[in-house]
Amino acid sequence: MTLVVAAIGRESIWLCADRRLSIRQKAVSDDAVKILRVDRGDDVALLGYSGLGKTPKGKQPSEWMNNVLRGRNEPLERSLEILGGAISRQILKYLLHVPGMGNAAHVVLAPAFVAEKPILYTVKLDIINAKKKLYRISNERHETVGPPRRYTRIGIAGSGTPFIVTQRPKLIALLRLISKHEKGKITAFAVAREFAKINLEVAGKDNSVGPDCVVAWSYRRNGPLKLTPNFMGFKGLATATGHLSLPTNSNGTDMTAFMAVLFPSMMERMANLRAGKDGNLSEADQAAITEALNKLPTRPSEHL
Repeated sequence: MTLVVAAIGRESIWLCADRRLSIRQKAVSDDAVKILRVDRGDDVALLGYSGLGKTPKGKQPSEWMNNVLRGRNEPLERSLEILGGAISRQILKYLLHVPGMGNAAHVVLAPAFVAEKPILYTVKLDIINAKKKLYRISNERHETVGPPRRYTRIGIAGSGTPFIVTQRPKLIALLRLISKHEKGKITAFAVAREFAKINLEVAGKDNSVGPDCVVAWSYRRNGPLKLTPNFMGFKGLATATGHLSLPTNSNGTDMTAFMAVLFPSMMERMANLRAGKDGNLSEADQAAITEALNKLPTRPSEHL
């Protein structure tokens, strides 16, 4: 399975997911990206998942969720409901044939800021009876109500959960690091590395959790911290090298595909400027980019 850990501060949200894909506790690869960033106006969420890691054709659920939300600029909570329906129609078909799947067969964990409030959401698929194709899909918003009103600060999903829930002191220490970062006392890297440390420790106890991970974070849009959302890949505790992109859906636009078209020309312009050459694009290059952008899919797709 996997390990997904979410943490919520007053001004920032964080999500860590390991990169391992496994079948029956046997590692297949350690290159998955199990996180999708979703922006809807001033609302933002980081979606991580456990359960189905990749289809036989190689499509990862992070890419698939991006496709499902493509062309749909619905509010964040409605977007999660749309994903829940798509999971019950598509991901369920694959998991019905996997032995031992039951409660929490597939879980999407989503720390978010909605209307400036920190909220933790889950979308959970339970397989009640695989032979009879009985299942339950639930969308939950985790909040503690009553005086004083509080918010859920930690979320955990995946096979590594039993190893984390007993580590209360480490989770409290993690939340304190986030608070220090929000006060400007430590960098985001220091917090991200602590997530990587927790992931590495669990990986040593659960073979279905990989030692490498991706950590993503974002901030309350209209909050006091004018910092840029970002993500990092870790190989153990070291910063991962090589190209790594985080699937991102902004107001219904697949920003990952959008940037894939623009990035090569941006790099070429920067190289030309560094070499003292003209950094402007030719009309032919501009036309080629426009044509490539116009060919990008704009409609939602549940094809998995």
